[in-house]
Amino acid sequence: MERVIALIKPNVMAELQRKWLHLQATGETDKIKKLINIDGKKNIRGNRNKHQSPVYIVSAYSDADGLCLGQAINGREK
Repeated sequence: MERVIALIKPNVMAELQRKWLHLQATGETDKIKKLINIDGKKNIRGNRNKHQSPVYIVSAYSDADGLCLGQAINGREK
C-alpha cells in the first residue's frame, strides 16, 4: 500500500485535499462527485511456501455505486 500511495505526487494530493476541505467548509458538497475508497491487504495465509513473498492486493471501490472499480495484485511468485 505504501508503494501505491508513494506514486501519488505530494503536491497533487495536497491540492485535492485543499479543494475537498474548501467544498466541505463552504457547504458545497453537491460539487463533490464521488469518493473513491482505496483499500490494501496483505495475504500471508495463501503462501504455503516459505520462499514465496506475500501477495498484496489494492482495491479501488465506490460506495455510492456499490462496485469495485479495479484491483491490482503483486508479489506473486515469478
